[in-house]
Amino acid sequence: MLHPVRTLRNAAAHGNCLINRLQPPFSRNIIPSYDLRTELMQEVGLSKKSIDKKLVHPIIHDFATVLYLYSRIIPEPVQKQVFAEVFDLFDNRMLLHRDYYLHHDIIESSYRFVNQIVDYYCSPKKLIVN
Repeated sequence: MLHPVRTLRNAAAHGNCLINRLQPPFSRNIIPSYDLRTELMQEVGLSKKSIDKKLVHPIIHDFATVLYLYSRIIPEPVQKQVFAEVFDLFDNRMLLHRDYYLHHDIIESSYRFVNQIVDYYCSPKKLIVN
């Protein structure tokens, strides 16, 4: 599961446009881990069909994997700070210019899918409870 973390980090560090990579052809074939798929179905509540459809996107898969791993291995104080930043990004900053993408079905559906994962891991309500 560390390969997706490295890949996403490299893409971000080199300024790659990640939105352009939401449409096929993809840079690599993805086989999501059993643990990630299981958690997304059982805990997040995503359907098997939506997981199968969206996790073939390398960027979406890698981002979901990073959140999953952060929730497992990063110490709680750091985890809370990072998750709060991710939550702010998805619930505030990304929505500022949502009108740019209103008619782009792939971007909209990808955002909705990833936002469910972000809400599960990064919601302020969840961070207060833990």
